[in-house]
Amino acid sequence: MFPLSFASATEQCLYFTGISQIFIGVQKQSKAVFCLLRGMTSYIHTGENPGQFILHNLQRSIIMRNILLFMIFLFLCPCLSFAGDKLIVQKAKKDITLTGYTRSKTTVTVSSEISGKVLRVNYDVGRTIGKKPFFEIDPTFINFQIKSARQSIKQLEISQQRMNSRVSYLRKEFNRIDKLHKGDRATEVKRDAAQEDLKQAKLEAQSLKSERAVLETTLKELQERKSRHNIYAPRGWIVVKKIVEASEIVSPNMPLAQVSDYRNLIVPLSVSGEELA
Repeated sequence: MFPLSFASATEQCLYFTGISQIFIGVQKQSKAVFCLLRGMTSYIHTGENPGQFILHNLQRSIIMRNILLFMIFLFLCPCLSFAGDKLIVQKAKKDITLTGYTRSKTTVTVSSEISGKVLRVNYDVGRTIGKKPFFEIDPTFINFQIKSARQSIKQLEISQQRMNSRVSYLRKEFNRIDKLHKGDRATEVKRDAAQEDLKQAKLEAQSLKSERAVLETTLKELQERKSRHNIYAPRGWIVVKKIVEASEIVSPNMPLAQVSDYRNLIVPLSVSGEELA
C-alpha cells in the first residue's frame, strides 16, 4: 500500500466519497451474487434449466468485476500522492470598464445676511476663491452708526469723569461735616443733606457706567454687522454660478452665487447585475 496525501480538503473529501460509493456498489453486487446463487439453487431444486437465469444476470456480474478491479487500482496505484493537506482559496478577479462623469463632492449657495448695494464682485464663473471677499456691500450707513456710537461713548467717558470728580468732592464734604457734627459744630440736617448728595452722585456714576456698557455692546454689534458686508466663500472652491452683479441691491437670505469643491470629486456609476457576476 502507498501512503495517501491530498493537496486540499476538497480532494480528500471527493476521494473518500468515491471509496464509500465503491463499497456500497460492492455490497450491492455481493447481494446480487447471493441472489444469483440462491436463484440457481431454486432452479435446480425445481428441475428447471438455470441457463436463462444466468444469461439474464451476466451483465451484473461483469459490472461487479469491473468495480472490484477499479477499487484494487485505487489502493495499489502509486500515483495517488499529492502535495499537502491544506485548502487553498484563490482570489477571483474580473476586469470591468465603467464610464461616468465627474462632479464636485459639495456645492454651496452663497447668500447675504444683510441688505445693501453691491460695490464689487471679485470673482467670476470658473475662478478659484482666494483671500479676497466674494462680494463687497456698501458699508456707508453702518459706518455712520459706528461713528455715532463711538462719539456717544466718548461723551459718556467725559460725563463719568465729571461724576467721579463730584463723588470725590461730596465724599470729602460729607466727612468734614460728619466730623463737625460729632463735635457739635454742625447740625444733623446739614450732615444728612451732605450724605444724600453723596449717595445720589454715586447712583449717577453707576448709571453712567451701565449706559456706557450698553453703548459698547452696541458698538460691537455694529462692527460685527459691518464685517457681514464682506461676503466670503470657502477658499480653494470654484465659482460655478454667479447670480448678482455689481451695483445691484441685495436683501437678507438672497442667493448671490454658487461655489463647488472640485478638490474632492465623485463619479456616479451604474453597474448591472451581469457585470457584478
